[in-house]
Amino acid sequence: MRMEAGVAGIRVDDSKGEMITGISIPVREASCAMVTFNMTAPEGAELVVEHQCSGQLLARERRPLATGASALEIKTHPEASHIVCSLNVGDQSIDKARFDVDCSKRIEPTGRNFIVIGAMKAGTTTLFHLLAQHPAICRTYVELPGASDTKEINYFHKLFRKGDTALHYDWRFPFDPASHAWTLDVSPNYAKLPMGKVTPRRIAALGRETKLAYILREPVDRIESHFAHTLRKTGKQPNLNACIRNSCYARHMDRFTAHIPRDNILLLDFNQLQRDPAAVQKQVCDFLGIDRFVAHTVVHNRRGVDFQLDAAQRAELADVLRPDVQRLINHYDFKPAEGWL
Repeated sequence: MRMEAGVAGIRVDDSKGEMITGISIPVREASCAMVTFNMTAPEGAELVVEHQCSGQLLARERRPLATGASALEIKTHPEASHIVCSLNVGDQSIDKARFDVDCSKRIEPTGRNFIVIGAMKAGTTTLFHLLAQHPAICRTYVELPGASDTKEINYFHKLFRKGDTALHYDWRFPFDPASHAWTLDVSPNYAKLPMGKVTPRRIAALGRETKLAYILREPVDRIESHFAHTLRKTGKQPNLNACIRNSCYARHMDRFTAHIPRDNILLLDFNQLQRDPAAVQKQVCDFLGIDRFVAHTVVHNRRGVDFQLDAAQRAELADVLRPDVQRLINHYDFKPAEGWL
């Protein structure tokens, strides 16, 4: 079915008519929608799509366009009734752009999801930018301001609602089975307590092919970096007990392995990512069964605030965290932790 809107208002029509812009276009929910526009895309152009229901913003996506493109397939939100499209170069919208939307196909679940669950301040941003360049890995371009972005989808602890299906997660990925093997979600909040308490069960519901990675950093160093990060963003110190909980990696592994097979969870070393990012990329590729691919663009988060724990504070935290680290070594066979604390 072709969705169109006329000058006087919105209508749904099966015949070809004028393309539209600047108003809501009715769409079929959870569909593969072919969006065509009345011009070829200039260099650096993006198709910006807002998914709406009854005037409420459900999500926004910014899809890069190949120079000269005049159409792009998107997936509509499972609850969307309308979309609003614009063709942008930078922050400027091209006023003459007109759009036509064909929602004739339904979304099919991807079935193969790769999720990096944490840890916060352990190189997840760098890992995302490296992995997102692999041609067999499909990232998202969808965001919901204040809740979800193109790296940290945060679906399973913040957006999930009772009654959601797999499509409520899968729709956000422009997954093409001819070229993609896995979707990519890098959300460190999944390995946080208490917000991530129900996350493992929800992720497990995606299916047994779902695979996870958990990148781990020496826990006292992670806490120090967490303090610096929070001070830079808010000017206030974070809750110390929460920082300690987030550094209890074995405890988090207990929660995830209660629902997800241990063989489906890859433990990565932050120090190795810093020293040899190519080796970590190869490790992930082998885990996912895809061709090895080494991206050379590495993104480091800057601390921004000069904060350091003193020797006494580090020793006290080490005493608290040592039992969890020992379990991580013995029970989860994470050998890099032998050099911690």
